[in-house]
Amino acid sequence: MDKEILEVNNIGAVTNAIDLMMEKDNRVVLW
Repeated sequence: MDKEILEVNNIGAVTNAIDLMMEKDNRVVLW
C-alpha cells in the first residue's frame, strides 16, 4: 500500500515538473 502511494506521489511530482518546464519554455516537452 505505502509503495503504491509513493509511486502515485512520484508521478504527480514528475507531472508538476513537466508542467513547470513547459510553462517556462513555452513548448511541448515529449518524454
